[in-house]
Amino acid sequence: MLRVPGEDQYAAAVSFLAEAERLLGPPSPPPALDEAQAFLAQAESDLLEHWHRRIDLLREADPRKRPDFQTVNLLHVFGIGRQEAPHSRFLGWLLDPQGSHGLGTAFLGAFLRLAQKTCECEFDADLSAAKIKLERGTDKGVLDITVIGPNFLCVVENKLLATEGLDQTQRYADFAEEEACRQEISPAHVLLVFLSPRGRRPRDARFHALAYPPLLRLLEELLSRDVSPIVEMAIRQFIFNLRDMVLHEYNLATDIINHLEGYSEKGDHYLSRHWRGIENLIQALQEVNGMPGFEGFSDISLLYAEKYDLVRAMIQAFRGEREQLFAELQNRIVEAPWYDPARITVQVREHPEYEPWGEEYLEIKLQDPASEMALAHIQIWLGVYRFPKRKFYSGLYLLAKVPDVGLFRRRFQQVAAQKLPDTPNIDYSPSPSDKFLIRRRNVPFEPDTVLDAIWDEIERLQQFFPYVEQVYLELTHAEKAQEAG
Repeated sequence: MLRVPGEDQYAAAVSFLAEAERLLGPPSPPPALDEAQAFLAQAESDLLEHWHRRIDLLREADPRKRPDFQTVNLLHVFGIGRQEAPHSRFLGWLLDPQGSHGLGTAFLGAFLRLAQKTCECEFDADLSAAKIKLERGTDKGVLDITVIGPNFLCVVENKLLATEGLDQTQRYADFAEEEACRQEISPAHVLLVFLSPRGRRPRDARFHALAYPPLLRLLEELLSRDVSPIVEMAIRQFIFNLRDMVLHEYNLATDIINHLEGYSEKGDHYLSRHWRGIENLIQALQEVNGMPGFEGFSDISLLYAEKYDLVRAMIQAFRGEREQLFAELQNRIVEAPWYDPARITVQVREHPEYEPWGEEYLEIKLQDPASEMALAHIQIWLGVYRFPKRKFYSGLYLLAKVPDVGLFRRRFQQVAAQKLPDTPNIDYSPSPSDKFLIRRRNVPFEPDTVLDAIWDEIERLQQFFPYVEQVYLELTHAEKAQEAG
């Protein structure tokens, strides 16, 4: 159930953002992020609740679950995925009662019923002796598909991607009426179909617009019949190509897959970067597939969205504070007695996956001076992962390539326990492939004590550098001895 904030909270949020807009203008300093905690916590909570619903919808719309989804588009491979003539020939083949598809009059009958409904012209078509003519040349032009039966005439102008030519439908309609007269077919039994991806209206009113999606649904219904495997594959490829290369439904599908995979890998942090793209994709899905609408955002969530750039500016203000903190820590490190510039480097690095709150981290790297190979590094992350508390994250990470990470970690823990018996244990259960040797998450801090808190953590972790090097040399020598033996 959506938690709608009260009027007082909403008014406070409006007031805060108005003040933030004023303060962010130069040369005044930006507002402290702490002032926005209640508002941002509520806004984030409401937004995530809705984004999770949208992620659930994307899972339902995942194209990989659709029966028509193909991993290979043969028409695209052959270079004819957007060519009109091959598509017209394929439709003509399916419409032909004598075609090698073995469907008889099944598709022809279904197509004529759809055409009659489109043209608002109903009659019993005699399909027994229907003939199909493709690219029929006349003095009025070349007709894509012509179907002539004992008591009806159907002309299909297929516009896959091209636009209508000068007076094209007028000329074709004139010819069709003349042909019907010659064949003694009633004018009421003349069907003129203008087929296009989205049902574009023809210039001559005697032609009637038909969009590809309902035609593709007819083809999908054919697949429930007893058809040969090769015909089924051909029809599925035809359907898939039109949805992929012409209707562009799978452009949306690609976006769906990308968002689902991104969310699967990064969780809510992914939503904080891509929420606008997800919302646009949901709207596009609703337009294309007629999906139902969604429950709207609360007022405070909409305010968060409207003031997104302002919130980003406040985040930048927080980053400015973090940059100053990291600079002070770097100064302390290079002045520390354990710092050796030949073996230890310190820098601020970026990791874009952790947008928006903690994509920068402080790195203290241990190197082998002989080989200049990186052995391990300390990471210090500083961010606001969950309001209202500020937290930091630290870890000692193995960089050297070793054949067995689990063996390295076990030996490292043995050596560290012997050398630093008073060091408190870290509650950490890594996976077999995880190269973190020590890790602490979500360590809370207060703004006025954060420098000392992080410095204490760096001092603690750097004590383990010699034991990383010791274990690495020990296992490397053992491996070489085993190879030599």
